[in-house]
Amino acid sequence: MKKLTLAALMIPALMVGNMAVADRGDYERCEGKRGEYSEHKKHRGEKMAKRIAKRLDLSDQQAESLQALFAQKRDDRQERRDQMQQMHQAVRDLDPNAADYKKQLELAKRNAADFAMARVEEKAQVRVEIAKILTDTQLAEFDQMMEKRKGRHH
Repeated sequence: MKKLTLAALMIPALMVGNMAVADRGDYERCEGKRGEYSEHKKHRGEKMAKRIAKRLDLSDQQAESLQALFAQKRDDRQERRDQMQQMHQAVRDLDPNAADYKKQLELAKRNAADFAMARVEEKAQVRVEIAKILTDTQLAEFDQMMEKRKGRHH
């Protein structure tokens, strides 16, 4: 009877402890203001380039080129993030009672559409740059890696 009572008390305590540790880990990774690049994100491209280089057996020159591309794109992402925040702020600042509200809204929508098109073009350009670095076989394997990754990231 004592063992059953002890087990009944220990299981919830262990579950709560595990949830606290798991929650604490997420909090530490996401520390900082929203939209701010945390320290671990700054090195994510480097780590990803190293993993890809190892998995695809890239030459040193290929690995360096891929790492340089990812570093450049990291800087571009920060700039895009800033632009997106400004765009969102502009929409929040719209006054629905203003005489030129519809005109301002149309401008905001056009800006959002231009931004979305630029992102699509940029992704296509990254694909072109990666294709220049990798061989056809490596590119096919890279595509498989990215396809598997689609279901895992958040």
